[in-house]
Amino acid sequence: YTRTNATRKKQQTLPNTVAPGAVPHCDDCPLGFVYLTSNGNSPYNAGSLEPQRRLHSGLAFTLQYTYAHALDDAILGSAGAGFTAQDWRHLDAERGPSDFDQRHKLSLTAQYSSQYLFRRNPLLRGWTLTSQLTAASGLPLTPITYLVIPGTGFTGIRPDLTGAPVALDADGRFLNSAAFTLPAAGSRGDAGRNSIRGPRQFSLDAS
Repeated sequence: YTRTNATRKKQQTLPNTVAPGAVPHCDDCPLGFVYLTSNGNSPYNAGSLEPQRRLHSGLAFTLQYTYAHALDDAILGSAGAGFTAQDWRHLDAERGPSDFDQRHKLSLTAQYSSQYLFRRNPLLRGWTLTSQLTAASGLPLTPITYLVIPGTGFTGIRPDLTGAPVALDADGRFLNSAAFTLPAAGSRGDAGRNSIRGPRQFSLDAS
């Protein structure tokens, strides 16, 4: 079991801005600049299980399963959609799964050497087969619209939820586009940051 808690993480905001279609609350306030604070935090919890078989009769393997969960309200990245808080006055609304929040991950590393089975066969002994398999759940993604934040060149307003299921597992798709709609003029969307679970991951390497 592993637990970490990161504090004073960076938060990137656009001060004095309003939602698209809203009336500015201050005509003389400066706009279009990025403000950086360090008030974010991020707890991380993970539990892992790892059975191993040491080399015996030519076979060795390590199997590892990890269940993890990470949250944060830290927002930092290159200027653009999804990298700034959509409401600079309510940074708590940015709290959600971390970008690296991968709930399930299974890894298998295996090796087999033929010298134990074919000791007297010069053609077959001395060969080694290795493989590594990884299967994992998807990483989180943030839904965004390309509505321009008034007074700036930035985009990053999240859409509204329609009530339809977000996840979709049909026709090779993982996301239901009918779950989102443009927010009403003068308001910001209620879809959460990193509220979409990306496609599952699988890889297999062998030599």
